[in-house]
Amino acid sequence: MGDDGGCFEAAFKALKRFGGVLEHPAHSRAWDAFSILKPAAGAGWQFDRPHGVWVCHVEQGHYGHTSRKATWLIACGMQRRELPELNWTKGAQRLPEWMIERYGYEKARRIGVVAMVGGKNKTAIRNATPEPFRDLLLSIARQAH
Repeated sequence: MGDDGGCFEAAFKALKRFGGVLEHPAHSRAWDAFSILKPAAGAGWQFDRPHGVWVCHVEQGHYGHTSRKATWLIACGMQRRELPELNWTKGAQRLPEWMIERYGYEKARRIGVVAMVGGKNKTAIRNATPEPFRDLLLSIARQAH
């Protein structure tokens, strides 16, 4: 954790220089490392005045991911009116009935649906960005100027 060889710093600098959007796992330590405003869940786009960027908390599950996959976004190079309204709500827990019957709700929730359906591919499934969310990010990036 925190040892990414400077990748986040380079991406953040490029974002601020050229505009666009940066996606990162929610609650990432990078926000503390760079003193970026941590977006509140359900609050929509929030402006981080010191950095001149917009931040938000969104769940990729609303856009096709198997799990909720909470994500923080940073957008730069656009006005608030140019940013899309997203689904800001907390997604429902998606547990198959057979999991609940077999393990009980609490254990099934701890295990998580990605671990149960992913098998050897669970890391790839967890890390994947669904195409509708990818397209949304690209549409945001195209607004940058």
